[in-house]
Amino acid sequence: ALIPVSARQFKVTGYASQATQELFASERGLVTCVMPATAYRDFGNVLATAQRSGFALANLKTLSEAGAPDQIYLAAELVGCISGAEGDQQLWDRVFRGATEPGLRSVQVRRSTPESAVLFRGSSTTATFDHCALLVVKPHAVREGHTGEIVNSLIDANFEISAMQTFSLSRKEAENFTEVYDGVIPKSEYANLTSELSSGPLVAIEVRAENCVEELRKLVGPHEIEVAKRLRPTSLRARFGLSDTKNAIHCTDLAEDGQLDSGYFFDILLNQPSPAH
Repeated sequence: ALIPVSARQFKVTGYASQATQELFASERGLVTCVMPATAYRDFGNVLATAQRSGFALANLKTLSEAGAPDQIYLAAELVGCISGAEGDQQLWDRVFRGATEPGLRSVQVRRSTPESAVLFRGSSTTATFDHCALLVVKPHAVREGHTGEIVNSLIDANFEISAMQTFSLSRKEAENFTEVYDGVIPKSEYANLTSELSSGPLVAIEVRAENCVEELRKLVGPHEIEVAKRLRPTSLRARFGLSDTKNAIHCTDLAEDGQLDSGYFFDILLNQPSPAH
C-alpha cells in the first residue's frame, strides 16, 4: 500500500496487526482526478464530494494548457477505498457516489501512476502575482477534509482562484513565511503558528478580486475563534477553526503584501533546489 505523508508517497512494508494490514493493503489506494476548466465553479464541490465519500486529499495543483493561461484546470490526487473498483468508471463511482452534477460528471478519475505524478511536480504555476491575496488552508483543516468547502466559499464570494497547490513546509520555511510576525505577537503564539503551518500538507490559494485583501479578510473573519464565532459566525474561521492557532486559515493582512505572500509559495518555494537524496 502507498500512503501520503507530508505530500510524499511512502510504501508500507509492515503492519502492526492483521486488521491494519487488511484495511490498508486491500482497500486504500491513490486516484488522480483531473477537472477541466469548464468545471471551474465546481472545483470546491468536486473536492468536498470526494472528501464526503471518504477520500483524503494528498496532492492538488492548478494547471493551464500551453497558449491558454486563462483556462485553468485542476489536478487532485486522493487516497481512499478503491478495493474492487475496476476501470475508470467504477473509480469515478467510488469517489463521487453517483453524483449527477455536470461539473462532477466531467471529472476524469484514474488510478495514480508514476506518469500522473508528473502533474504535481515542477515549478510551473498559474499564479499571476497581480492584484492578488493569498489564503492558506492550514494543515489541520486539510486533514479534517475542509478544503473543498473553503474553495466553494471563495468561488461563491466571487473571488477568482488563479492558483492553488499543496505544499509541505519545513519549520524553517514556515518561519521564513511568517517572519513579519516574529516579535510582534507573543513568542508562544508565534511558535504555535509556525508549528501548525509545518505540521503537514497545507493548501496555498492565490485569489483575485476588487479590494482583494480587504474582502478576503472579511470572508476569513477574526483571528480569535471565539470572537469570530460571536461577531462573524458565517466566516471561514468561525465555521472551520478549532482554536486561535488551529483557526483553519492564514491570509494576507495588508494590500501591499498580496504579491509577496503569493510569491513566497508560487515562486520562491517552487523554484528552490530540490533537496539531495
